[in-house]
Amino acid sequence: MLTNYQLANIEAEIERLVTEQEKTKAEIRQLEAYINPAKSKLNRLLAFDARLTDCIRMRQAAVMQLKLKEDLIH
Repeated sequence: MLTNYQLANIEAEIERLVTEQEKTKAEIRQLEAYINPAKSKLNRLLAFDARLTDCIRMRQAAVMQLKLKEDLIH
């Protein structure tokens, strides 16, 4: 059976853990506040990169078509 002393120690440990968890949650919120704008910018840059890649591929295909047509004419 647990003594009052042991119960008090367990309760104190619980309080310490709760305090530590609150600090951790606060740090998580700070990191989220820092990361979310960067994540948003990253997503915009990735979308822009994908559009540029599509544009490059379309231009390469157009150049290839022109070269093939030129070869057929000559």
